[in-house]
Amino acid sequence: GQLNARIIFLADQLERNLHPRQKLQPIIVTSFYNLDNLKQTSPFGRLIAENLQHELQVRGWRVIDVRLSKNLFINPKGEFILSRIAERLKANPDIKAGAVLTGTYSISNNTVFVNAKLLRLTDGMILSSGQFTIPVDYVEDTLYDNYLVSIPVVGENE
Repeated sequence: GQLNARIIFLADQLERNLHPRQKLQPIIVTSFYNLDNLKQTSPFGRLIAENLQHELQVRGWRVIDVRLSKNLFINPKGEFILSRIAERLKANPDIKAGAVLTGTYSISNNTVFVNAKLLRLTDGMILSSGQFTIPVDYVEDTLYDNYLVSIPVVGENE
């Protein structure tokens, strides 16, 4: 539907903005976070990440699933959240990624704004970025009323 089409559009932007060599390095995709509070996410943020992992995989990107990593936290709703603390990711010998794809969403008036950035782990340089918008009403009606409710990330303050 509408959200899937926007995720495809986002994956297209990320690929267009990326140097072809960078596409070959392994990446991690994190949950997308509420821009108003970067320590919170929601099922909506996780859904974006999950769909984006798929879209990048079919384009030949090397996507690492880190669900068993020590840098992974589980929030009160049972979602898997990857730590966004770069030092933890670089220090973990189980993770052989060169970059992390992370993003935010923000709700303004009747629109949800979604932004994504592919960041090089060694120095935080933005390798690629993309964005899309979707009407709030469409997301709420399609995905359930609580998808835009923020959920604290457990373990980020450790």
